[in-house]
Amino acid sequence: MKKIILATAVTAAIFAGQANAAALTLPVDANGAPDVPAIIATAGTTVAYITGSSAATPFIDLAVVNDAVGTVYKFGDADKNAWTYVAESNLTAGTWMVVQKRDKGGSKTAITSANGTQTQYNDWATFTSKGVTCGTAAGGISKCAPAVTTTKLDLTQNASSDAALSDVDSNQFALALHGGPVANATTTLNTAIATQIFGFAVNLKLRNALQVAEIASGTLANTCTAGDETEACIPTLTTEQLSSIFTTGRVLNWSQLKLVNSNPANSAQNSLLSVQAAGDKPSGTGVHICSRTAGSGTLVTANIKFAGACNPTSDAIQPPSGLTIATDGNTTKSYHAMTSSGEVEDCLEGLNAGAAQGTAFTGANVPATPRWAIGILGTERNPTNVKNFRFIKIDGYSPSAKNVAEGKYKFWSE
Repeated sequence: MKKIILATAVTAAIFAGQANAAALTLPVDANGAPDVPAIIATAGTTVAYITGSSAATPFIDLAVVNDAVGTVYKFGDADKNAWTYVAESNLTAGTWMVVQKRDKGGSKTAITSANGTQTQYNDWATFTSKGVTCGTAAGGISKCAPAVTTTKLDLTQNASSDAALSDVDSNQFALALHGGPVANATTTLNTAIATQIFGFAVNLKLRNALQVAEIASGTLANTCTAGDETEACIPTLTTEQLSSIFTTGRVLNWSQLKLVNSNPANSAQNSLLSVQAAGDKPSGTGVHICSRTAGSGTLVTANIKFAGACNPTSDAIQPPSGLTIATDGNTTKSYHAMTSSGEVEDCLEGLNAGAAQGTAFTGANVPATPRWAIGILGTERNPTNVKNFRFIKIDGYSPSAKNVAEGKYKFWSE
């Protein structure tokens, strides 16, 4: 039986060693992008197939960059569901390495892959016909995508996986609550090799609103301002508040989210909405959740940590039957079920702008004006704050490795 690699120490698991290599001449296609079929046909080229946790993809980025000579070319489209990495190998001099990573389906896909089901990856033979071009490298990675943003890459290359990444133990996927039952989920061997830290991400408009409310309540210092990016001014929600926001029912409208006042001069509980300036309130005040479909390890971890979902009869954060994009309203909670972490990012940014974002967060259920939204993501996302969402604190603690190690921050898995 294959083992499933639990979490994301992928450099040690898939690649090993460091050996200086001389620069190779990069073959390019008619669009000026790396000619992947020609690279694959070159003697000595190594290909690795990785499936599962989309939260782990930033680790894959770093692993490939660390094991490459020069630029890493990362192929994908606006779906953000599968990636192809191409680079000169720093492990074996004078050779290329290619890594296929499948995000779509999340950790559940890793379990089925570990038990012998082939996974669909990007078909690199079609990159040229899809008009893929590459941009300027940043952080060692040049992103390559179709010039026409609505063009999708073919997810038709079937292969067995060399590594299957899950955010949680495989036996969690024996439960219907988590997208199961998955065959052999309870007997798959698990190897724990790293810790994955997750967080609750809020779009910028909600982050700023939380700051305004918590400054008014005394939870944040009056030296903080809306939009302040410093550690001391990161807003916080309690475990109980987050459970009430995410679980079925309970907080449906942002006016129902009460903030405890720490200011002795104002002992009343204020709702999040009540302290906002009129122009800062969204026109639709229903709660928007940017979450994941059943089978996501991110969602399983959130269920376990915030809804006691090791028990199959628990009140889950999001029941499988409710995993659809809901209509927007002032008195209803809207769940936006995304198939990868990249799509959750699109959901948060789209609701911040009041516009479609990417290829998954589109259609009639996308509000035409901005909304406040909260979602769940691995905390490696948005490291330079270029995207319109931020991670908040839980029970007063930010999602750092230090706070996890000291037992202060609870939203993590091994």
